[in-house]
Amino acid sequence: MMSVYAIRDKVAESIGQQVWLFKADAAAIRFFHDVLSDAKSYPAQDPDDYELLSLGILEDDGTFMGAPMVIFTGTQWKQARDAAEAAKLDEAIG
Repeated sequence: MMSVYAIRDKVAESIGQQVWLFKADAAAIRFFHDVLSDAKSYPAQDPDDYELLSLGILEDDGTFMGAPMVIFTGTQWKQARDAAEAAKLDEAIG
């Protein structure tokens, strides 16, 4: 059993052409983090415009169940990144 994920562009109101399979949301969120951290990726240019969706579950027998659900957003990623950077600065300043 694997969960199916996609990145949705909220402005264009479209889901990208690729989907990814992960066993857990945490792995998908880590992947989304990597996409947003890559300065060459489209989502990195405007992270607030993107969100990670769980599309459903692909069962071992090939059946698919579920409905799209937002797992993590680019806005949440930016907030976490900014908080981590602020914490590092506070620690450096002492």
